[in-house]
Amino acid sequence: MTSFVVPAELQYVSGKLQPSVPSEANYRRFQPSNGSTFNSGTNNQTRITLSSQGYLSPSESHLQFTITDTSAAAEIMMADTSAYAFIDTLIIYSSGKEVQRLDNANLLMNLMMDTSPQDFRDTVGNLAMGTAVTKYQGFVAESDGTPINGDDIAAGLINVVPRCVLQKDNINDAPQIAAAGSRSFAIPLIGLLGQHMLLPLQYLNNVEIVIYWADGPTGMVTFDEASTATSAQVSYNVSAVEYHGKILSFDAEFEARMQELITLGQLQISTHNWRSQVFSASNAADVSIQLGEKYASLRSIVAVQRLSARITGSAAGSAAEFWNGRDLNGVDSFQVRIGNTQYPQSRVDVTATNSGELFSHLLMALGKPLSSVASAAMDGDNFQIAGTVDFTAAGDGVGYVPRKKGTFAIGLNLDSFSDTQSGIDTLSHNLNTILEIKGTTMADAQWVVYTLSDSTFTVGTDGVLYVSR
Repeated sequence: MTSFVVPAELQYVSGKLQPSVPSEANYRRFQPSNGSTFNSGTNNQTRITLSSQGYLSPSESHLQFTITDTSAAAEIMMADTSAYAFIDTLIIYSSGKEVQRLDNANLLMNLMMDTSPQDFRDTVGNLAMGTAVTKYQGFVAESDGTPINGDDIAAGLINVVPRCVLQKDNINDAPQIAAAGSRSFAIPLIGLLGQHMLLPLQYLNNVEIVIYWADGPTGMVTFDEASTATSAQVSYNVSAVEYHGKILSFDAEFEARMQELITLGQLQISTHNWRSQVFSASNAADVSIQLGEKYASLRSIVAVQRLSARITGSAAGSAAEFWNGRDLNGVDSFQVRIGNTQYPQSRVDVTATNSGELFSHLLMALGKPLSSVASAAMDGDNFQIAGTVDFTAAGDGVGYVPRKKGTFAIGLNLDSFSDTQSGIDTLSHNLNTILEIKGTTMADAQWVVYTLSDSTFTVGTDGVLYVSR
């Protein structure tokens, strides 16, 4: 008889109450080991060592930091969607060995923020992470280009256009930092430091978080749309960086059991892990992207197109540069080929009449149930048409009205096509994974492709965290 592992979704808990484990909990502040102030330029790396006699609860911990605008432009500095825009790369090391790495973390996390429920973004998300607040369903009055208010409604000015978070009149629409001003944020992390299982720090040596802060041209930070400065002029300092961790400790009996598990090689943490790869495409109608890695359990693929012309930050003002991370740019359809099998069997059309299917695939690829994203910032109406930000003069001649939001991305949840509901094994079968994109002639662009796979982290007797994917 063939043995198999029952998926977590099928491991039902019996009605009998489980005995509790005596423990104590407290919060610790872990501070950087390589300085106290960092910036978006040459000093853009922050290293935080997690060392404690206890167990870290990652899902109840967060990263806190303060951003101070140091740009010579003396303009309002703005970040795309949330404070995640400031984080370019997130790496976790164990005894100097890389066990998790997520490049272009800001793009992925802002996609997740855009597909979060409105009530979350308007409350906790806005206060802690700077997410955009949706006011009057995110619309501005087309007649004068200003946010809808009671006077507009009374006057019958109901001809509206979707608002971009760049609309400067709406203070809370995006993380804004006044010229030479500061703002603090608190954000949860993902992957190993976002899952619910406890991380036994007392049995691990030198677990380290390494953060690379985003710069202007390649990041997702720019200026208010009225500015004449380019994103290449973005400059900021990062201070008061701390990882706030919830630490638990247990009794001697529990510790004896943990030591036994480590000796047997059975103290393991299984979680989902995001990774990214970057590819270049030049003026082509069709783009084929072959992933450079293979996985024992590949669950999802998410891809974002970034126009090369926007990444360079060559034009002045936000009109040409903000939202450079998520462009439609002529994409007509897509499909994933693994080995000789196509997923799905018919290509997913990227058309105005098919945005519902396209958006649903993306939500499932991000691991979000459809019912939880009602009133999300990115929805079926504004998603498919969100190729560029098109600023046109407002009716009253003051400022600019954004007509579209650049929130486009494609995604596919491979669990939907797996017989085991636990992803697709491309590693042991040595299968190539190719993302096939068809369209009209697409401009030069970067494609940032994210993969979600299962990872198992094993605590070794030598205090090293080993990872298998």
